Amino acid sequence: MSDELFNWAESKSAIKTVSLESMRGIVLDSKIPCQCCGVIAALNPHRIDKQKTRVIRDIAILQLDNQWIRVESGRGLRGDMGEWKATAYQAGAHITRAGWFGLAESMPRSADWRITSLGFDFLRGIADIPLRILCRGGIVIYESIERIRITDVTETFDKDYWDSYPWSELESASP
Repeated sequence: MSDELFNWAESKSAIKTVSLESMRGIVLDSKIPCQCCGVIAALNPHRIDKQKTRVIRDIAILQLDNQWIRVESGRGLRGDMGEWKATAYQAGAHITRAGWFGLAESMPRSADWRITSLGFDFLRGIADIPLRILCRGGIVIYESIERIRITDVTETFDKDYWDSYPWSELESASP
């Protein structure tokens, strides 16, 4: 991974792991205004859902031919000079949130994204991620102890497809 890219692994050391019950209390407490200035600095909860998983999957498929995939809400996905591929509505927001879970990474100051090793393992059904995270300003502050796999997010998981996926072609291109 390039020094310019956000180093998710290093940022993980500052993330606190808590139970979902504790997380509910933290969110409620974060909505109380500051006694000095009255500012509310609420923590925002996030989870991986079907639409985020769809965008991750669509980028993974395109990533076979390209290192970086352009993601634009309203237009879709595009590899190098390729045609736009339709994907989930608000794909830019979905992939940004997937990045907070460590499933994708972006090129600095760009709409170009690629799936991380953890993202590919999540798609293969062999990695788990936190059920919920709490963010402030795009920075993950808390993650839940409870974990999920792709089968918890989608009702169906095409195991045959992902087992036959050409992973060897990606190993040289993966971060």
